[in-house]
Formats: sequence, structure tokens, C-alpha cells
Amino acid sequence: MKKSLSILMLFVVMLFSFQLITAVCMANGQEVPCEPFPWTIFIIVAIIGLAFFIFWVIMLIDAIRHEEESKALWIILIIILSVLGAIIYYFARKRKRAKQLAGQESTQNTMQMQQNRTVPVNANPRLVEYIRTATSQGFTLDQIKNKLVLGGWSEVDVNAAINSC
Repeated sequence: MKKSLSILMLFVVMLFSFQLITAVCMANGQEVPCEPFPWTIFIIVAIIGLAFFIFWVIMLIDAIRHEEESKALWIILIIILSVLGAIIYYFARKRKRAKQLAGQESTQNTMQMQQNRTVPVNANPRLVEYIRTATSQGFTLDQIKNKLVLGGWSEVDVNAAINSC
């Protein structure tokens, strides 16, 4: 498929080149030099073709590495349909998998942030003693925590002291 596309592109370039070589341009009834070959169009088409080819290779490699179920089907689809198959694979599988991974990472980040807030680093010994005394008198941890936070202690220090008890 890629070879036939390359051969077709080469044929088109040769056709344009041949026409420019044999063309006779006329202006006001006199022969004038013809415009040179529009290399900018050729370069733009080549860059777009290269980008599609790179995208196709990336999607093919992704299908080989990450597909567990129906791996052979996706590989055959990408190879036969070329860039169209790669685009279909991108929207049907890769994009969906990327969203799932992003959701899992944000959940893990949230859990790590919550753990970091409640991990006791160095609990204040006065707070630890106060919490132990208050719990032995029958107060709940929520009541103790509320009273300490209202009293001006930071929630991080109070959590660290509670976790140390």
C-alpha cells in the first residue's frame, strides 16, 4: 500500500516536471519563460505525507504493544487501511485508553495527597498528651479535633497528633 502510494506520488511529480520542461508559455503573442516548478507545494505535500506515515507507525506500534484482546484484528486493520485504519484505531482504542489512564492517575494522586495530609511527621507532644487525656475522659476524636482547631491549632498538627496516639 505504501509502495503504491510512493510510486503514484513519484509519477505525479514526474508528470508535472515533464509538462514544465516541454511547455511553451506565451504572453502577448510572444514566448516567455514558464514559471518554475512549484516546489513549495511538493514540500508541503511531502511533509504532510511524512506526518501521516509517522502517525501510522506510532498507531501500529501502540496496537502491537498495548492490545490484549483482538490484537491481530487491529494490526491487520491498520496495515490494510493505512492512515485511515490508524485514525480509526486512535479514536476507538488509544484515546479511550488514555482517558482511562488519566482517570486512574488522578485517583492515585488524590489518594497520595490525602495520605500526605494525614501522615504524622513530628506530632506535638503536648497535643498527643491532651488527646490521650480527653479520650480517656470519654470525648470522641471528632469533638477533640474540633475543639483544638477552634482553639487555633492547625488541622495538620491535630491529625498528626491523633495518628500518633
